[in-house]
Amino acid sequence: MLNAGLSRADVDARTRDGFELTFAVNHLAHYLLARLLAPSSRPAAAWS
Repeated sequence: MLNAGLSRADVDARTRDGFELTFAVNHLAHYLLARLLAPSSRPAAAWS
């Protein structure tokens, strides 16, 4: 999980939010995915 990446030195592309595309794919997307998956990966509070 979280190991995808992108590298395109010949293109200066930007996301709709204005972030450089390589940075957005390699860093911001991984952070967002981890934050979205975190609640489902926590252990159950207590078993009765």
